[in-house]
Amino acid sequence: MTTKDEEVQSLALQERMLEEYYADLQLRENLLTRILIEDKNSVQALETLDESKDSELIIPIGGGAHLVVSYSGSKKILLSVGGAVVLQKSKTDAIEFIKNRIKEIEIAIRDVLQQKNEAKDRIDAIRDQLAQLELKQR
Repeated sequence: MTTKDEEVQSLALQERMLEEYYADLQLRENLLTRILIEDKNSVQALETLDESKDSELIIPIGGGAHLVVSYSGSKKILLSVGGAVVLQKSKTDAIEFIKNRIKEIEIAIRDVLQQKNEAKDRIDAIRDQLAQLELKQR
């Protein structure tokens, strides 16, 4: 095998690895975006919760099942913070907690987008190199 063939194989391997990395970053971006939307909706729901006093709410319990519950106001909100840990906070503190998490998620999304752009640039550069090697072989 010639060094040009080895170089082509090496570049092709790098391209495949970068494409897999790019696809992984896309999945991360999608997951973070879904979490961001959910957190923003949670803040909105908590901010309008007092308008719902003495009303019925639908609470998902999993498996597509929901409960209809009466809501008469509450001073405490339960927040799942991961690892099966739940914290009890005031409504104001809960909103602040979620807003801080939103900021962290937005930073993470920006980081992932930057990594995607860098990976895409490297993929394009490798494709250009492969195209030039192909032209030289003709």
